[in-house]
Amino acid sequence: MVCRSMSERISLSPFFPWLDVVITFKNKKHIVELKIWRGEIYHRAGIEQLCDYLYRQDETTGYLLIYDLRKESGRAGEWEKIENRGKKIFAAWI
Repeated sequence: MVCRSMSERISLSPFFPWLDVVITFKNKKHIVELKIWRGEIYHRAGIEQLCDYLYRQDETTGYLLIYDLRKESGRAGEWEKIENRGKKIFAAWI
């Protein structure tokens, strides 16, 4: 499949449409959302997006991996546990 525009979403799997990464280990799905840091508003939107994926996949825990390209942020290596809409999200900055 060819991406014709930057906003077009591509799903490589019919079982997990539009998910960034799904790791299945011992019959358990581990859903990972990948984001580039673009500010707090986009960060909150990424959390909501991951929660939507978790609901659709009937999972309670997900992972948010944030690429922070700002040298001065000092967040690389930090992580936090976020609870949102009854879902647990582990966010890590790299």
